[in-house]
Amino acid sequence: MNIEIQRDFWKSPWFLAALLSVVLAVWSLGSVVGMNRQKRQARVEMNDARETHQMMERLEPFLTQFAQIDGIAAGQEFSGLASTRESARKAGILERQIERLDSPKIKTLKSGDVLHRETYKLKSVRIAQVARFIDIVEGNYLNVSCYDLSMANLKMADKKDRWDVSIYLAYLTK
Repeated sequence: MNIEIQRDFWKSPWFLAALLSVVLAVWSLGSVVGMNRQKRQARVEMNDARETHQMMERLEPFLTQFAQIDGIAAGQEFSGLASTRESARKAGILERQIERLDSPKIKTLKSGDVLHRETYKLKSVRIAQVARFIDIVEGNYLNVSCYDLSMANLKMADKKDRWDVSIYLAYLTK
């Protein structure tokens, strides 16, 4: 049997229509498979979110029970010098060791919030006290962070772990 394929067969409208229908069928099948994969992924993410929500509901009573850390209610607004003194007291730093170096620099942001930048000097403190102070300030108060820190070692014969520390704090208020 001799099958002859005409050269014009490849250019005929019937062949192009058949080829186009095969390409469209493969494309639509690929789309269906892709949509099913996305649907399965959405189900998995929804189940993960549901589990996380249920876990948060179970943990909520414990979070409210432990909402006070170091005697300061977690999530309080930072109020400058008073909050700094309270945090220093909790870190074992005496009030006479704290000094505000400059008055707060205040800048109003486009969002309407007010950015405060304050510099404090802690005199003759240990490194552990400084670390605890920063942990208390950043962990217990809203919208406050220590954005810079400089330390100078005090060369005392009897006390080697004594430092003068300048702490730069920034916090937002409404």
